[in-house]
Amino acid sequence: MKQVQDAEVSQVKFLKNKDPRVRSRAAENLARLGPQAKFAIFPLSQRLRDADANVRCRAATALGEIGSAAVPIGIPQSAKAPPELWACSADGRARPFLS
Repeated sequence: MKQVQDAEVSQVKFLKNKDPRVRSRAAENLARLGPQAKFAIFPLSQRLRDADANVRCRAATALGEIGSAAVPIGIPQSAKAPPELWACSADGRARPFLS
């Protein structure tokens, strides 16, 4: 259990790494945890303003995987698109995915 918690904390630390590939991978790993990654909502929300579009997109995806717990921090959404259906556009902005 302690190893799992250490790994989770490491991913949050990696979100602050200088290398955008490391930040992107950390957000991707947190997305895999889904709702269990609630502990990372704030640091992921900070990455929505990252200079790198891929990092922004992965952070938005991770927040969408966390689900409705991430909504109060200001994740863009529409009444037609719950957070689980957000998508990232080419410019790295999170937008509702409406098929």
